[in-house]
Amino acid sequence: MKQILKHLLPITLAGSILVSCNQVEQSVQEVVESTKSTVQQKVNDQIGKTIEGQISNILSAKDASLSELYPQLTTPEYQDVMGKHIALPTGKSYYYFNYPSSDHMELLNVLSEGREQNKAVVKKLEGSSVLSQLEVLGKWIPGNYIDVDSLKQRVQQGRLDFYQVKTTGSNSTLIFDKQSKSVLHIVNAASTSRVQ
Repeated sequence: MKQILKHLLPITLAGSILVSCNQVEQSVQEVVESTKSTVQQKVNDQIGKTIEGQISNILSAKDASLSELYPQLTTPEYQDVMGKHIALPTGKSYYYFNYPSSDHMELLNVLSEGREQNKAVVKKLEGSSVLSQLEVLGKWIPGNYIDVDSLKQRVQQGRLDFYQVKTTGSNSTLIFDKQSKSVLHIVNAASTSRVQ
């Protein structure tokens, strides 16, 4: 019996060592997998932050004042109107304003006044072409500045009039809602200076 125990003890000890080694190997493998997962998550987070940062640098949206862009708008109705200025990577610059306007013809006249007739052109536009352009622009613009689906619904209801005011240095598209007496005013400015 002593002899059996003498031979059995090393085998039992060797078996225990093998089981312990397997458990250590399994623990090491679990730590490695957990570390890989954590590192991958941190890398993904960092890549996401970097991409967001680059996109916000490329598509910068800043506050803009309608009265600074159009100093000739002296009516109190337009003095405190704020919107967004967006510079696209293509070099184009856009301003977006949404504000109340009780008389859209008066607004169109004021936006084009003080200019030579051949340099300021006001014309009524067909809505579907404007909406198509806004859908394309909406893909570049951060945030939800323009709700094209809502505009389409209001076009079907006959609530919207579309106008363009072309001047030297800018091209304004104005979408007037006859029911709510409001205007979505989009300025495609050749430069970020005041439109005069």
